[in-house]
Amino acid sequence: MSHATYNDALLEEEARVVAIYPLGMIGDTENPPEWLTELWEDADDPADPLFQTLPELSAVMSDDVGEWARALVVRSRSGFIVRFEVCVRHYFPPPITSYRSSWNWFQEGTLYAETIDEVGPAVLKLAREQHDAERQKAGSAPSSKGISE
Repeated sequence: MSHATYNDALLEEEARVVAIYPLGMIGDTENPPEWLTELWEDADDPADPLFQTLPELSAVMSDDVGEWARALVVRSRSGFIVRFEVCVRHYFPPPITSYRSSWNWFQEGTLYAETIDEVGPAVLKLAREQHDAERQKAGSAPSSKGISE
């Protein structure tokens, strides 16, 4: 899929990539980049899928972000941490098959991609899963008709 096609697909799914960070370029583990510190501060749920993908991080749940940096460097991780956002859709109950949504209410997520080519498909997959769950919660049939707020 081309970049333009991914842009169209992300627009259709109301999703966006907000940041991509290269794990293979952390540099000094004693003074890791700010993005790694922010990720470390936000990671308070051991059930987070990121810990399943990067188990070396859950093994060093400590008070020092440098431990995370060292764990990633020792493991020779070279993939990417991706931060993304997906609009929350409010589906109308049946028989109406549309929804309303807005960038005023969105879900944030973080994932790991081994290659840059995996980013688009991974974000689209998670966005579609989120929308399917929202649709099922409302009991609506599949639809792509939306009302932007």
